[in-house]
Amino acid sequence: MNKIEVIKVEPLELPKEIVWHFSAMSCVSSMKDFVVYVCDKENKMYVNSSVPQKDIKKFIEVITFPDYWVDDENGGMGHFLEYVYSTYGFPAYMALIDSHKWRLDREEERKAKEKVDAIKPLLDEIAKSEHPAINYNAKLIYEIKPAKKSQYFFAGF
Repeated sequence: MNKIEVIKVEPLELPKEIVWHFSAMSCVSSMKDFVVYVCDKENKMYVNSSVPQKDIKKFIEVITFPDYWVDDENGGMGHFLEYVYSTYGFPAYMALIDSHKWRLDREEERKAKEKVDAIKPLLDEIAKSEHPAINYNAKLIYEIKPAKKSQYFFAGF
């Protein structure tokens, strides 16, 4: 994934779109409580200027953690996420977790699309087989459907 641009801001200097998001989602009781907001599509992370640099680095580690078990205390970043929750609150914790999940989901979609592109020539044979040789998951199926343009109905799709 691309590098995340960190933008340190005072809570009352946030872009209007982010203020609207917080007010619409009731994420924080007051904009003064703002800690972190991640704009995943733009690879930008807005952080309250009062947050120490060492915490910001860890925020990025959480967001870019390479697997879903980011909140695991043994192999993941569970201890740091507990620190985030107790120090900065639930909205900051969820901003990091949601961004992490969004990034992993996009990566899974990319990998599934690559797999589907590779097996497109085999889809006709698979569609006719009673016992397909491929283990399906939701992302793979999502990519297969448009590839076949609903030409076949696959059992279990």
